[in-house]
Amino acid sequence: MSRKARCQHLLEESGHSALSTIEIYNKPGFKFREESFFILMVDAWKLLLKASIF
Repeated sequence: MSRKARCQHLLEESGHSALSTIEIYNKPGFKFREESFFILMVDAWKLLLKASIF
């Protein structure tokens, strides 16, 4: 996998993780939604940071 393709893949995964975070947070009956929000948002930022490093 080329460097550019790897970076693009990480950026897409970061976006998917951020969207999942928003969807889970907006569900009113979802238990532990604040904790899930935090974990998924940290993962999204981690993927974004990896994409910027590679």
